[in-house]
Amino acid sequence: MTLTSDIISVAPGSIIITIINILVLFFIVKKFLFKPINDVIDKRNELLQREKKKAADERNEAAALKQDYEDKLSLIESIKKDAVLESQRRGNEEYNKIISDAKDKASEILGDANKKAVQLELNKKAETEKELSELIANAAAKVSASNKSPEIDKSLYDAFLKKAALGDGR
Repeated sequence: MTLTSDIISVAPGSIIITIINILVLFFIVKKFLFKPINDVIDKRNELLQREKKKAADERNEAAALKQDYEDKLSLIESIKKDAVLESQRRGNEEYNKIISDAKDKASEILGDANKKAVQLELNKKAETEKELSELIANAAAKVSASNKSPEIDKSLYDAFLKKAALGDGR
C-alpha cells in the first residue's frame, strides 16, 4: 500500500514547483506569443480606424461635391430658363416690330396706290375733257366755216359722233 500512497500523495514542494512552472510558462507565452499577437491586433485596429475615418471623410467630401454639383446644375437650369424666356421675349418683340413695320409699309403702299389711282383718274378725265373740247371746237369750226346746208351739218354731226365714239372706245 505504500506504493499507491506515494503516487497519490500531494507534496507541498511539488505544488510550488508546478505553480512556478505554470507562472514561468505563462510569462513566456505572454512575452513571446500574446504580446506580438496583441501588437498585430492593435496595429490592425489602428489601420481599421484610419480606413473608417478616411472613408467617412471621402463620403463627406463626395456629399459636398454632389451638393455643389446639384447647386451648379440648378443655377445652370435657372440661367437656361431665363435665357429661353429672354429669347422668347426678344423674339416676340421682333415679331411685333416686323408685323408693325409690315402693316405701316402696307398702309403706305395702299395710300400711294390710292393717290396714284386718283391722280391717274384725274389725268384721264382731264385728257378726255381736252379731247372732247378739241372735237367740239373742230366741229364748231367746221360748222361755222360752212354754212351751206342742213345735210352738211348732219354729216358733220355724224362724223363728230363717230369720232367721239372712237375716242371713248380705245
